Amino acid sequence: MANKLKVFSSFVIICLITLFFQYKTALAEQVRISGGDRFITAANISKAGWETAETVVLAQGLDFPDALASVPLAKKLNAPILLTRSNALPSVTIEEIKRLKAKNVMIMGGPAAVSLNIEDDLVNNLKLNVKRIGGETRYKTAEAIAAEMGQYTQVFIVNANNFPDALSIAPYAAKTGSPILLTKSDFLPMEVKQAADKAEKRYVIGGQVAVNDAIQAELNAERIAGQTRYDTSALILNTFYKIQPYLYFATGVEFTDALAGSALAAKNESGIALVRPNAIPPEIQDSLKNYQFTKTFVLGGPKAIQQDTADQLDQQVIYEIKDQSNPIIFYMPHSDDELLAAGAGIDHYLSRGFDVKVVLLTKGKASGVYQRLQSQFPELTLEEFGEARVKEFKDSLSRLEVKENNIFVYDFPDSGLTEEDVRSVIMDFENRFPNAEHRALSFEEANKDHRATGIALNNLYWEGQVKNARFYISPYLENRFIKGFYIEPIHRSRVIDAIFAYKLFNPEEGRYSIGYQSVPGMFDRLEENPVSKVHMPDKNFISEES
Repeated sequence: MANKLKVFSSFVIICLITLFFQYKTALAEQVRISGGDRFITAANISKAGWETAETVVLAQGLDFPDALASVPLAKKLNAPILLTRSNALPSVTIEEIKRLKAKNVMIMGGPAAVSLNIEDDLVNNLKLNVKRIGGETRYKTAEAIAAEMGQYTQVFIVNANNFPDALSIAPYAAKTGSPILLTKSDFLPMEVKQAADKAEKRYVIGGQVAVNDAIQAELNAERIAGQTRYDTSALILNTFYKIQPYLYFATGVEFTDALAGSALAAKNESGIALVRPNAIPPEIQDSLKNYQFTKTFVLGGPKAIQQDTADQLDQQVIYEIKDQSNPIIFYMPHSDDELLAAGAGIDHYLSRGFDVKVVLLTKGKASGVYQRLQSQFPELTLEEFGEARVKEFKDSLSRLEVKENNIFVYDFPDSGLTEEDVRSVIMDFENRFPNAEHRALSFEEANKDHRATGIALNNLYWEGQVKNARFYISPYLENRFIKGFYIEPIHRSRVIDAIFAYKLFNPEEGRYSIGYQSVPGMFDRLEENPVSKVHMPDKNFISEES
């Protein structure tokens, strides 16, 4: 009996350990996709993105030129990119083609890149339909891939001998159905010029050493270039990606992991960031502040990106909030701030099932709209004006579907809100809801009331009084370059509808369109582009009063 109990106890412990590691894997925010070699890594990248695929793109895994331009075509075909040796198909690639239940294979490049023996093997042994896209040169191969894609409105031109620039732009080119064309650094092949001229918009990727100014001028192209391959990678992210769910990290010194990974990144409408094996380039480090991600992926094993580097990336990335056990509490100094700055964020979290609470700190009685309204409504008192602003605030939140009992209104002095006022409110809510997610306006705001909310929360965070803090950047800061990430609403129509709470003019019901009269341009811009911009705490902004 004792032996049976020992066996049972051991079984339970093993099960619990197994469940624990499954749980940790399921919740992991950074995932490494790797294998024993480049062929296995490519197959594992395919497994991460495709349960099945009717078509597979097959590229040479030991040399990059023919494969560089293949990512946009792979995206169009919803195909993973698998790798092969030039004269022999790796067994892992064969097995992945079988797992995908693929019917078609698109070979990139001529027989020198992928031999006719491989083509015969695919047709005769694996019974696949095979199409080869190749030209006499790498330039003609890229042009042939562009032709295979059909019509396009923009193209990206890169140096044929410089893979980092091509791989950095590949996911975005694929996302937009834009071919990647190859050129020499100082000579533009005729077939490339002809293919580029079919597009309305042309981009040269890389600096003057990669593609000289004469070629840029001949193409009438815009240049995206940094001082290094990593700088260019960061510029591509910052230029073309406003919001992306994932980010894929690949080494900038080898092409294969990024090649296969680009197809997966494109499938998930996300970009690739190039890093050094043993360090995060400063340019990439800086770019990471512009995004929050649901997950990140490290492509390749520890030789490609060392584990210390992967760990540093994981620490520096801003991840989407997932734990719904704690409320998200917004502290807004004035009515309309909750919508203009945070409306998209409020909808985003409500729609994902979070308990969202919104706190109004002043009734906004210092607004200049009061004097304007008095000329029409001389009997309107300042108290009534403040209550009218509160009505707009509550109506706006109701349209965003915030529960009535999650709306809190204080009456601190408008244009006189202090850091201590805000601290007292935040700590009250932190004591009621330990480990809550706290949200305020940016501590970089020019408006004193706005800034007081940000400074108070930022100080409390660095003092260890609260654990979770993020800051919403109001439209008043749109002309200042402040790094932050964007949040889109899940229900765009709710944010648009909430705008009308501030447009409603019905004096008999105490509604005077105060918010819209105050800043009509900001509401109009929100209606055109309903997003919120957010940044993280900053130790450099501790503080004015504490």
